Amino acid sequence: MVVGAFVVIDLIFSSVYFSVQCCKVADAAASKVTALDESIAARLAKLPNLLADGVPSGLSEDDNEQVLEWGTEARKMGEGYAWHDEIAAGFNG
Repeated sequence: MVVGAFVVIDLIFSSVYFSVQCCKVADAAASKVTALDESIAARLAKLPNLLADGVPSGLSEDDNEQVLEWGTEARKMGEGYAWHDEIAAGFNG
């Protein structure tokens, strides 16, 4: 019976050792993945945005051509129109 107990204890220690080694390997792999993710993000951040073929060349946004504008009719300002905080105050907000 004593020999059987030593075998069980040896198996327990072996499994604990194996678990610790697996955790070390997993931690090392996670560190490598994190480093690769950071490297990929840094390289992607250096890439410029790709423009559509129809976008005219220019040195600044002043050289852009406006082809469409929407929603400007809804932005009415002036007398008779209230700001959002004035509207909220009307609701005791």
